[in-house]
Order: sequence, then structure tokens, then C-alpha cells
Amino acid sequence: MYRIFPSLLLLSLVSCAATAQKHPEEVADFQSAIHRFTYDSSQPLDLQDKVIQETSDFTIHDLTYASSKGGRVPAYLVVPKGKGPFAAVLFGHYGLGTRSEFIPEAKLYAEVGAISLIPDYPWDRPEPWRKTVDHFDKPELDNEAYIQAVVDLRRGIDLLLARSDVDPKRLAYVGHSYGVQWGSICLRWTSA
Repeated sequence: MYRIFPSLLLLSLVSCAATAQKHPEEVADFQSAIHRFTYDSSQPLDLQDKVIQETSDFTIHDLTYASSKGGRVPAYLVVPKGKGPFAAVLFGHYGLGTRSEFIPEAKLYAEVGAISLIPDYPWDRPEPWRKTVDHFDKPELDNEAYIQAVVDLRRGIDLLLARSDVDPKRLAYVGHSYGVQWGSICLRWTSA
């Protein structure tokens, strides 16, 4: 798994460089838009945590953390038994899914020694934190929700890296459908 990620990252960078040479106006647009995804990573995460399942192999936490774009991010955290440091996996579910879809996979990862964080997107959150999408008459509202989804995933990385039982050199991302898009954007800005 870890050997594939650098290859994909290299392929993405080569593709971006080729696009920059052929279409400099798109790069300028990209540079002017990048500020939409910035946030203050030093803001407190204000973690609120409740254990919902404990076995001999793992513990599942139902938690929320503060979103830099307002409200709270509900997430599941699946932590293996032991001291660590553990590899960590951040999940991005598909657009119409929820954080619960990855629990079976996260349990398997916990059994082999990896922590998993599975947040919900803004449109899957309970009120008052929900931001709906598909505003055909107001696309700026959809744009705001999508940007928050990316920033909240980045905050998830902050949460994982703040844990003393996480190995910062072993961080992975798994996404389905929408989750693939958000993760690629999220990892691009995190590594920048």
C-alpha cells in the first residue's frame, strides 16, 4: 500500500506540471482559489469523545471535533489495543454514504494495528451542523459545503497526528467515490 501512494503522487505532480505548461491561466486560477482551503491548524480540536464499543482487539469511539468552518465534525475513531505507535487511516465515504460504511474495514485494520478515523461530510451531519447540497439556484452554498468537507478531512489528519499513539510516517487515506475526490484535494494541501 505504501509503495503505491508515492507513485500516484508522482503521477499527479507530473500531470499538474504538464497542465501548468500548457495552460498557465488555469494555474493562476488555481493559485487564486487555494486560499479557500486554508485554515488555522493550531485551533483547538475541542474533542468530545464517547466509547461505544470495546473488544479485546479494538475500541470504537463516537466523537466530534471542531470544524474550522463552523460547527462540529462527527466521526468514528477505531483504536487497536496496544501501545503503538500505530499506522493511521483517514476515510472519506461516498457522497450518499455515511461514516458507518467503513466500520467493518476499520475493525479489520485495528486487528492488524492501525487506527482509523471516519468523519461524516457536512451534508451528513445532524442539525445544527448540517449543510445541504444540490442548490441549483445557489451554487455558492454547494461550493461552501464541499470546501468544508476538504478542510474537515484535513482537520481529521490534525487529530490523528496529535495522538501520541500514531506514527506520523504511516498515514493513509481511503476514499470511495466522492471520498476519492476530497482525499486527493485534502492530501494535496496537507503535503504542500
